[in-house]
Order: sequence, then C-alpha cells, then structure tokens
Amino acid sequence: MYKKILYFVLLFVFIIFCIEGYRDINLYFLQTTSGDERIQFIQLNSLLQGFVNFDIQEMFRYGFYNYGYIYYLINMIFTAPFNLIKHYDIAIFVPRLLNGIFSLLNLIMVYKISRLFLSSKFSFLILLFCPLMPGF
Repeated sequence: MYKKILYFVLLFVFIIFCIEGYRDINLYFLQTTSGDERIQFIQLNSLLQGFVNFDIQEMFRYGFYNYGYIYYLINMIFTAPFNLIKHYDIAIFVPRLLNGIFSLLNLIMVYKISRLFLSSKFSFLILLFCPLMPGF
C-alpha cells in the first residue's frame, strides 16, 4: 500500500518539477532573473565547444561553480543536441528536468535507507518531510 502512495507522491512531485521548470526558459529572460542558471548554461556550452573543437582545456575548465565534472558531463550529453541546433529553450529546460529526476532518485534512496531502520509508515512520513526542506 505504501509503495503505491510512494509512487503517486513521486509522480506528483515530478509533475510539479516539470511545470515549474518549464517556466521562464527564454534565454534573454534567463539573463535578467536567474544568474546561477545562466552561468551553468554558459558552462555547458563551453564544455560542448571543448568536445566539438577537441580542446582539452575547454573540456575541463568550466568556471567557478563546481558541482562535479560528471554532473556537467551528464547535463552536456543531454543538452548537446539542442545546443547544436540552437534550440536554447529546451537546452535550458533539460538540466532542470534532470535535476528533478535526480531529486526523485534521492527521495527513493531516503525511503530505502529509512526503511532499513524504521517501519514503512515512519519511512513514508520521513519521505513526506523531505520536499518541505528549504534545500529541496
């Protein structure tokens, strides 16, 4: 029973991520509102240009935001087709969608780890409190 509720909650959170992530995906609007996403967009394009031009320095130099090379590589792989055809609105939306998927996977891991030590009811309550945290 709790697994069905868990999947419903995860689907609901994912739909909210998609709806919220699809707002404000215009590149010019992104420059005026969200500095962090704009810088990450530029870093993903720089990383892509490093692979296109076979420039090792551009492949591994991606600015002062350091979330890890694998994080940027995964985002670059999924956004590369849209950046190459200059369809920037989807190239902005795809990293948001990937972050939403990673957040849902984190919720599943929290549930599984708490399930090792607690009953399914308490594990589910812990899962419900995670999206209410400010960092989520």
